[in-house]
Amino acid sequence: MAWGGARHLRRVGDMPGRPDYILIAERIQAECVAEALASDGRIPSQHALAERYGVSRPTIVRAISRLAAEGVVRTVQGGGVYVEREAPRSSPTRLLGFVTFARGAAVVLRLYDGIQRQARRMGSHVVMASYEGGIDAEEEAVAAQLEAGVDGVILYPRTRHRMEAATDYLRTRFRDAAIVTVGGWREEWRRSGVQFDNRALGREMTEELLRHGRRRIAYAHASPDMLHAALHERREGWLDALREAGKPPMGDCLTWPQPAVDYGGRDRGDDVYDRMADAFLRLRPRPDAAILYSDEPAVLFTSALHRRGVRVPDDVLVAGFDDVDRGRLFRPPHPTSVPAFDSMGELAVELLDRIARGGPSTPVRYLLPVPVVWRAPSTSEGPDGAKSEGGGP
Repeated sequence: MAWGGARHLRRVGDMPGRPDYILIAERIQAECVAEALASDGRIPSQHALAERYGVSRPTIVRAISRLAAEGVVRTVQGGGVYVEREAPRSSPTRLLGFVTFARGAAVVLRLYDGIQRQARRMGSHVVMASYEGGIDAEEEAVAAQLEAGVDGVILYPRTRHRMEAATDYLRTRFRDAAIVTVGGWREEWRRSGVQFDNRALGREMTEELLRHGRRRIAYAHASPDMLHAALHERREGWLDALREAGKPPMGDCLTWPQPAVDYGGRDRGDDVYDRMADAFLRLRPRPDAAILYSDEPAVLFTSALHRRGVRVPDDVLVAGFDDVDRGRLFRPPHPTSVPAFDSMGELAVELLDRIARGGPSTPVRYLLPVPVVWRAPSTSEGPDGAKSEGGGP
């Protein structure tokens, strides 16, 4: 169950075919927007809205994401949600391109669902292109779509490495084209984009671990040569939460694992997580929780700890992100996040339409809130769901 307050939910509406989050979005727009515009433009916090309307926090997140997709509000990293002073007018773009790698990945399919849904609402059509290979292949796919006559491109970019940054085509090519990035974003691209508020997510995950009694929380940081904004921003949120709680990480915990994992490169397979587990068990004082960059590494790291006789979650509670299928089915379960990739796709279509119509003139970065879902077993289980026999080292 996500969030303790979800125990006392009440239904907001009983209209068939009208999900609660849509009804809540309509009520927020009707009741809170005018109030916000009369002051500093900021709408109440997710917690306050959940209390006000008697619904769960994930429902509020989806409602806000819908309002963001419609251009009613925008999220400022670390600063809350604000009303857009000028709501966009509807003027559909006829043909949209979507370029992605890993076409069959679950997150890509969820993203594409949102893109298709919003495009249909606006009377537009979507042409999807996937590619295999590196940034050169990505560049060719974008060029092919623009040459085919799309009005703009939604791009789910590959993670860049530092050595590729200076020659990245997004800095210099297609400057007159309407391109919106989703997921990945770099300031030097000077492109508009839609991302998740990963710093706030890292903070929130850490705060949840603290609320559940964990006091020495480690974060598996990524190689600084891998320019993956989400991973590094979540680490900043982890640091924010621990410092505010008066428990700043010290010593080797700040640099675990060492060397840092290059998730986007050659660092794959069980041996990587075996090395991570060995390094983790050498940390002093020993952490009682570990945050991995997504559910897949959380599963592999948990298995590595089990092979070393560590009880999860009794000795160490492992957390991940993104609510992927493997993490959902794995035992023992672990805390995760539920990012609304469909809402990201919807907002990207709306933003691309605005850019294709001549605005905004400067790049805009939208940040969507992401709820944390607390999943943890009451007793230690092995990777197959059986109770663990071994004690901690």
